[in-house]
Amino acid sequence: MRKAILTISAMILFLGEVQAAPENISIMKDEENVCWNNSVEVQGKVSMAKACTAHGTVFIKKSNTSLDCNGAAIDLQGKFDNGVVIDSEGKKIENITIQNCVFKNSKFKTVYIGWDFPDREKEDEKSRAEIYESTPKKIKLLDLSIENPGSSGIYVDDYVQDVLIDRVKIENSPAMAIYFEHSSKNNILRRSEIINSGWKAKREAVSIDSSSNNLLDSNIFLNNKYGAIFLYRNCGENLLQDKNQVMRWMPSAGNIIRSNQITGSRVGVWIASRQSTDQHRIGCGTGYYGDEKYALDDAKNNMVENNRFDSSEIGVIVEDDNNKVIGNQFKNISKIAIRVGTPMREKYLGKPVIGTVIEQNMNSSNVPAVRYMWGSQENR
Repeated sequence: MRKAILTISAMILFLGEVQAAPENISIMKDEENVCWNNSVEVQGKVSMAKACTAHGTVFIKKSNTSLDCNGAAIDLQGKFDNGVVIDSEGKKIENITIQNCVFKNSKFKTVYIGWDFPDREKEDEKSRAEIYESTPKKIKLLDLSIENPGSSGIYVDDYVQDVLIDRVKIENSPAMAIYFEHSSKNNILRRSEIINSGWKAKREAVSIDSSSNNLLDSNIFLNNKYGAIFLYRNCGENLLQDKNQVMRWMPSAGNIIRSNQITGSRVGVWIASRQSTDQHRIGCGTGYYGDEKYALDDAKNNMVENNRFDSSEIGVIVEDDNNKVIGNQFKNISKIAIRVGTPMREKYLGKPVIGTVIEQNMNSSNVPAVRYMWGSQENR
């Protein structure tokens, strides 16, 4: 099962490039009832005509910009890489709202938020604080429908913060529906639906990769076969070969996964999902242990509370220390409701999972409610 869930070769490269704005692009600023047939840049307050079916990418590069689609559709027709690109271009950008839109058939990422510039060059040129100031923040994605993205639905790139994703429906994403990239933080996903994602890349619906203090609250995850929510720290794969790669300094910590309905995933929530995965072929910058196959993951101090898990093999897997699993409900689980332990870290380094708090969970399945394995112990 583990090998099927994590296909490391089908990772970020599958997601495709971010589309650059073409020269002489049309700019729409403070306009109403607009429609378009090619890519546009939006500034100020813009609203679409309700009867419109637009074609082309929306680029946003200025603060205090909003696009209200009024329920209209933007059909990318498999020709345009992205539906929306919010790119700071290394300058301060904040207070962006996209609402009431239907996006269909992007070639790659439907919504991209970030500073689209090589990660290593950013870190060579600026301090972390300066990168945060040069990367988008205070972004709202409200009442959106994202159908059939070519790779991912929403990509929150490195150092992005304070993104609110509220009442968004993402269907049929072949890779991750939502990706929180390294050093992003303080983002919220709530009251949203994620359906049938990860079917091509064999990935989870939501990836939290070296991203902290995010809240996933009151969402519905349905039939995301390989997994719903995975927390991990990318090991700096291909660090020496890829100029875009940097060492992840931020753990996936302080995340709260609360009041979600998770149905039809092999694993519902997996904390430290890379901890026991053979990564010897991807050049981990963090280095290896255990026959040069395994790299330490980092996903401590997270909370999984008051969720409902249904029709999974395993509801929650915990492979790092000091995490909490409290007040969840499990039914129709075929293997274990909650599994605590990490086989390779314990085998090679003698470090079992410690500090796990498991309380007030309810299991109506005919399988164990909790299993502590590979030397892990209940926190007492």
